[in-house]
Amino acid sequence: MAKKNDNTKKGSVKNGVFQKLNEQKEPATYGKSQAGVIRSIKEQVNNTFKDSVGETVSKNENIADEQISIVEHEIKTEEQPKEQPKEQLKEQPKEQLKEQPKEQPKEQLKEQPKEQPKQQLKEQPKGQPKEQLKEQPKEQPKEQPKEQPKEQLKEQPKEQPKEQPKQQPKEQPKEQLKEQLKEKKTSPSYSSSRPIRVQMVIGDPLEYRVSRMFLKQGYFVRRGTNIYTTGFIDMATDIDVLGIKYFDSFGRTMVISECKSGESKPLDRIFWLAGLKAYLNASRALLVRKPTRWNIKDFAKEAGVEVVDNDYITTLEKALDINDDEWLGYTDRQFFIDQQTSWNDILRKDQYLAEIYITLIGEARFNEPFSATNYYLHHLRTLTRLHNNSSGAKQSLIKYLLSDATAQIVIFLMEICKITLDLTPQDRQGFIEKKLTHGEMDPVLTQKIFDHAYSLSRQAASHYAGTLVEIDKSLFAMPKPDYIEDLLAFVEYLISRMPFITSLPFACDILLAETVVKDNSDFKLKGHIDNGGFVRTLQALDQYIKMLVKLGCLPKTINQYYH
Repeated sequence: MAKKNDNTKKGSVKNGVFQKLNEQKEPATYGKSQAGVIRSIKEQVNNTFKDSVGETVSKNENIADEQISIVEHEIKTEEQPKEQPKEQLKEQPKEQLKEQPKEQPKEQLKEQPKEQPKQQLKEQPKGQPKEQLKEQPKEQPKEQPKEQPKEQLKEQPKEQPKEQPKQQPKEQPKEQLKEQLKEKKTSPSYSSSRPIRVQMVIGDPLEYRVSRMFLKQGYFVRRGTNIYTTGFIDMATDIDVLGIKYFDSFGRTMVISECKSGESKPLDRIFWLAGLKAYLNASRALLVRKPTRWNIKDFAKEAGVEVVDNDYITTLEKALDINDDEWLGYTDRQFFIDQQTSWNDILRKDQYLAEIYITLIGEARFNEPFSATNYYLHHLRTLTRLHNNSSGAKQSLIKYLLSDATAQIVIFLMEICKITLDLTPQDRQGFIEKKLTHGEMDPVLTQKIFDHAYSLSRQAASHYAGTLVEIDKSLFAMPKPDYIEDLLAFVEYLISRMPFITSLPFACDILLAETVVKDNSDFKLKGHIDNGGFVRTLQALDQYIKMLVKLGCLPKTINQYYH
């Protein structure tokens, strides 16, 4: 029984020792020498034996010696990785440098990548913590930042920049330019970011002949009118001849014409004209071409299109008493031929004049009279200043733009009269003032936006200043145009003389074209207007020109052209 008790004591003591040693082995042995570790372990063993067994420890010294020898053996086995790397680093390089190149170069290249990386990954974290922590920070930071950035900086600029600039301009320049222009070009003011390339086109002689036919009937006539999409991004189509004429109560008749002097497919043009007529809300649509079979003319009538030929125009010219050598206004093809080269050269260089020109030739429906009136009056003032400081071909082009815009404003004023004809003078005044000031926006909503902007600006200014800052509230309001009173008075003047001023657009256009643009001082307007409305039309025209000169929209010297 005594032996059993001794064995159980020995086993319990042994288990207690190993339990404490396992708990303290790693932190106790890390960073100490071998002798120091053995001393600390002996002391710990003696202490544990004293605490657990008491006096029996001294009687059982053999047990402690056995435990110490076991612990020493374990420490030696754990410390072997520390001793081996030093020997391997000293001994192996000498042997390998002598033996490997001669005996085993091929085998080492094949075997080393397979055997050594696995052992190094397993052994290094346990056996060489000190060496790795000391050696790696010294080697890696020096090699990586010095070697890699130099290679990347030297290799990349040599290889990539040389290839990219050569490939990109050749492969995708046209497609990129087209996409960028479609995305960015949103208005005529786009001239600041991309040059507007517009050229004056002369057109076919048949177009001028048809224009003269409508002009002789009292129409306001434009040739080569382009139809653009929103913001002048793309040109949808063009109208060879466009004519507008007013009658009583400011009613409007619009006629469009497609002129084909050569071979063409009539049925295709008939359908195209029918769609264009519906888009413009035109009253008549004419297809002028060579003699056409009766069945095609009959089909065109069902589509709302009239097909006429040269014989029809010749007959109508005789009825209107038109001379073959008479080309009034903008029906004079030779005038545009003489100006084409110089004007196109100016339009290529002067982007502002190109913007005004493309706007004028792009007006076809005349369905936004208030915004268009504001736009033209604003630019007429700029053109007037340019006219006073220019000369030669540029001044002649500016005079053409001034005259064209002035005649188109008459069309817009006639449309304003038609819209407000059924209103009382007070309501008419309030309606026109609101439209010219706010456009199509709601005045109440617009003022709310300005009030919010005023409140935010006042708070921001007070915050940065540290004190309450007062801001002029009149700055946060839609400015009222300075020409509203003059336009209101002229609209009332036109409405009061409604039956006698239906020829005002035609009279203004032909008079300015002949006297201002073409410098024809011998032109007389009297023989081109009916005697019944000639005096009233001339009086209204005189009032209109004086109003524009007063507003600074026409040069003061313009009176010498038509008086």
